[in-house]
Amino acid sequence: MTNEYYSKWLGVSPEIINTNGVIFIESSERDKCQAGYSYTFDVYTYITNNLIIVSYTKRLSDKIEKMKQEVHLGMTTEEVTNIMESVFNTNVKKHMKFCYNKPLSNIDTINTVKLFEADYPKYLEFFRTQNPNAKADGWLHKYFNCISRSGLAFGIFENNKLVSATDKPDMPYMANKVQEVGINTLPEYRGKGYSKSAILACIKAIIEEGKCPQWSCATNNTISEKLAYEVGYKKLADVLTIDLLL
Repeated sequence: MTNEYYSKWLGVSPEIINTNGVIFIESSERDKCQAGYSYTFDVYTYITNNLIIVSYTKRLSDKIEKMKQEVHLGMTTEEVTNIMESVFNTNVKKHMKFCYNKPLSNIDTINTVKLFEADYPKYLEFFRTQNPNAKADGWLHKYFNCISRSGLAFGIFENNKLVSATDKPDMPYMANKVQEVGINTLPEYRGKGYSKSAILACIKAIIEEGKCPQWSCATNNTISEKLAYEVGYKKLADVLTIDLLL
């Protein structure tokens, strides 16, 4: 399911994800602003040990020809990053993508509780603690009701205070098959295993729904990467993106 999900992002058929080589694909997916984003990904490069897929918008065909001449299999992610930044004269955003790899029976969700609509006042306090200058208005209540009704809102309380809670990012593709997991923990309560417990509870609920739990993070987010491994993910690929806002 994870391979199929990223094949949608790339605009390729799922079986291509399991091949070897360097593949350039002009895709209409690069011209779409996906759910959860305010911009398009003009170039979306997917890198594993034996595969590099470069998905790009037709608008950049001329520059892609130069990239085709320079990219070859066996290059490191950093080498491909350097080529992209040179060709397009802009910064590249770097992320890591993961695939879940742990039996459901081994999931421990101690100390975690499911959050319901009635827990919104605690969630609002939790949100404002992290975002003191943000305007919650009506959207936050609507968002919390949405994730709590989905059965994928989990949290941990300490002294009746919500200190860690999962969230439910929008899925641009295959929303009926996959769901990414998000987590927020108040800074002073980190290092206690709260994030791990809440994430595991959410993962368990996603799997019990028959869906596949997804995880991704920025390449320099070492805390998120470490947490992914701890809860049962394995690294799937590096993804390099460019949005030129043309």
